[in-house]
Amino acid sequence: MSDRAPLVCICVPTYNAETTIKEALGSILSQTYQNLKVIVFDNASTDRTVSIINSFKDNRLIVHQNNTNIGAAKNFNLCIELSEGQYTAMFHADEIFEKEMVAKQVAILESSSQVGAVFTEAYLIDGDSVIFGETKVAQYVGRRKGGTVVFDFKELFPKIVRYGNFLLCSGAMVRTAILKTEICFWDTDRFGTSCDLDVWLRVLEQHKIGVILEKLMRTRTTQTQLSFHELRRNTNRADMFLVLDHYLEKYRSKGIVGTEDIDIYEALQRMDTSRRAMNFYLTARKENAKNLLVGMPVWDLVKFSFYSKRGLLTFFLVGYLKTVLLFGFDTLGVRILRLIAAKTKR
Repeated sequence: MSDRAPLVCICVPTYNAETTIKEALGSILSQTYQNLKVIVFDNASTDRTVSIINSFKDNRLIVHQNNTNIGAAKNFNLCIELSEGQYTAMFHADEIFEKEMVAKQVAILESSSQVGAVFTEAYLIDGDSVIFGETKVAQYVGRRKGGTVVFDFKELFPKIVRYGNFLLCSGAMVRTAILKTEICFWDTDRFGTSCDLDVWLRVLEQHKIGVILEKLMRTRTTQTQLSFHELRRNTNRADMFLVLDHYLEKYRSKGIVGTEDIDIYEALQRMDTSRRAMNFYLTARKENAKNLLVGMPVWDLVKFSFYSKRGLLTFFLVGYLKTVLLFGFDTLGVRILRLIAAKTKR
């Protein structure tokens, strides 16, 4: 790798990641693309995370340690503030990155100044790093796997409206200048846990986004993850809809989003409502579950069930919940719903 190759700054926010940080850093430091600066932003870990990081003897790796835990959002904002070089990547401490990932991302950004950020597909792995699935970005964007596609806002936003956020935050590579001068911060106050989607849409408003339709990383999805547990017990509307509602209000009158896109978006929200009702039911708040399902006739969901597996799941889940709430099959109802929750990790 030539010294003239653009410097890539890889930011790795961490907190108590002792079980995964060694594997993650090993995959980053062994990239075929060598002109890297890797900054680990440790958020006052109380386990062995920092000592494991310090066991790596690589002058490209440095650790920024917060004296106190400043929260995930401020730690991510530090990534923007302290990043350097031409490109910045956000790599997570519990993911594994294939050796060619950085090189392929840089190649896309170098090939066109219009591309502001690059994403990839990924394998899904469990807590033991065993592959059990994969992302479906190619399916969502209507392309075959392999190769790279580049989208502008008009092309990509309707697909996100239909399918939700399929752009992986872990592994995203963005032009550093865009992060520092246009993005500046992650807006968690407004968009909560989906502030990353807001960042990608802000990038997309001014620049194109590239998606490499190859599985260049392995992203961890396990029942031990905080995000998984939060999803399973949360009864609030998903934060993602805060972002999508904001951008739909901004762009709906501009002809970017069609009638069918909105229909499918409504189906996506029905899926979220059924998830919330399920969580109310599983936490013995049956009246709340009933109230959520009022005005959602099962047969009205039939046409939405043909759009996707999620639509079909919504149809059966709402019908099942209405049945158990009507007849009071509490013991059996809870058992089956827990099985559904365990089988639908993502």
